[in-house]
Amino acid sequence: MLDNRAVSEQMDHGFGSLSEELCGDIVSVLGVSRVPWIFRALETFGLTKEAWSAVRMNLMSEEAEEAAKLLRTHRLGVPPLLIDWRNLYSPGSFEHLRSLVNASYESNPRLLLMVSLWVEGLSGRSIRGRKGRETGGEPVAVSARREEAKLPLKGGKGAPKAGPIENALSSRLLMNEIAEYHTLWGMPDDYSALILYPEFLRIHWGSLKPHLKSSGYAAAKRQIVAEASMKVHELPYAADLSGWFAESEQTFGDREQGETDKARLLELLYLLQDQLAGLLLEISFIRSSLH
Repeated sequence: MLDNRAVSEQMDHGFGSLSEELCGDIVSVLGVSRVPWIFRALETFGLTKEAWSAVRMNLMSEEAEEAAKLLRTHRLGVPPLLIDWRNLYSPGSFEHLRSLVNASYESNPRLLLMVSLWVEGLSGRSIRGRKGRETGGEPVAVSARREEAKLPLKGGKGAPKAGPIENALSSRLLMNEIAEYHTLWGMPDDYSALILYPEFLRIHWGSLKPHLKSSGYAAAKRQIVAEASMKVHELPYAADLSGWFAESEQTFGDREQGETDKARLLELLYLLQDQLAGLLLEISFIRSSLH
């Protein structure tokens, strides 16, 4: 059986000054195993709660789910690996592996819609909606999205156990290589989860690498971002982001700082859009080999 010496899984929900309730709500609605790193960046701008309030109800809408389904149809155009992974792992390990991949496959389009809504709003292209302004509403049950996407719990049944130092070192080298390519924040959570299965990840990453600098990959990412940017304008609730930096702009001297902060945040969000579009393609490729 492969990967019986994998590194340990590291997943958690929250961080920083965010309340446990808010962290649980973010994790639940997005269908992720922990609060995405972008919310830590938003904390530096003092915008975490405002940013989440601007997207929460829209992300729970039927329109968002339809948009996410459409985004999931995009493919890298690379044939899947013809490896019978089911017979190379124990039944429990295989199902746990597949649940990790499916969780990323489900959540990445939602994350892209969330970021695209912020980008559009901050760029002056307001989300007008059809049902008035969003309200934060009551947090949904923390288990809702987790159950829907069948998100794996930490140390779930069938997960490989932690392995020896020499295997951990080999896995660390692989992680460093992936992190070097995904330069925005290092190792994406999608791959951090899959490092539990280092041989599986190593084979897929080796197959992906030749295509990640291609013009086709870049064009596919641009198309996905453009589609997500269009779809957020079809969401049901209006989202007004015009006041995000208003406090910094109350005086002439602070207005320049407010514009600078907005430009910094937008640059970060543009980079994240590009990364999420790429991850959507990469995880779809990885998923195609799991039957």
